[in-house]
Amino acid sequence: MEITGLSISRCIQAILEGKVPEGKVIKIIGGTACGNPEEILALYANDYWERYPVLGRQLFFKLVQTGRIDQPRLRNLPPPDTSNGIWKILDSQMHTEELVEILRLEAQFIRKISEDSSSFFSETQEEDLKKVIANIPEDIETHFLSLPIGKIPDQSLVYTLRQRLEFFFVNHRTDDKATYTHLIMAFLPIIRKHFIVSTRASNIFKAARSPFVSQAK
Repeated sequence: MEITGLSISRCIQAILEGKVPEGKVIKIIGGTACGNPEEILALYANDYWERYPVLGRQLFFKLVQTGRIDQPRLRNLPPPDTSNGIWKILDSQMHTEELVEILRLEAQFIRKISEDSSSFFSETQEEDLKKVIANIPEDIETHFLSLPIGKIPDQSLVYTLRQRLEFFFVNHRTDDKATYTHLIMAFLPIIRKHFIVSTRASNIFKAARSPFVSQAK
């Protein structure tokens, strides 16, 4: 998953608090205009990052050294608009709580397909699979399927989608992060629906087995 931050202070704070993995953050775009990174550190080290004096400094300079801190105001460009959240995945902007939920669902999904990938994709409805492909850019679609979707015969389309999704998520999710991010975001409604249904079913099963549930006589 490729995530972009839109606030140096708050995004680094969220990483330090363990809410967002640093490895998934490809860039943080800030509203500052500081030529010297030490100036940014002076702004936030005793405020947003005060609980993590050593880790905060280490993380900030790691992001600087790996080219992941961007200050557009230094190039006379406008700062990012954070009114709809301080994070972006593709074109979707969100607050930290929303991102945490997406990351939780992603982790559940990866755990599930690591255990049994074939059952998850075979259980996914045909219309849902077609919506996934409709929600990704054409160049990603062609790259992912190895040919334009219009060239796949209708009778084998659903089978091909299931096979390619399973193959990609099992074998290439870590080495093709751009395609992975597009597919996860397009697949998110299906993932959310799957795990909400699974959780409800599990809770009903647990309640039925609980010795504290009164039994009708």
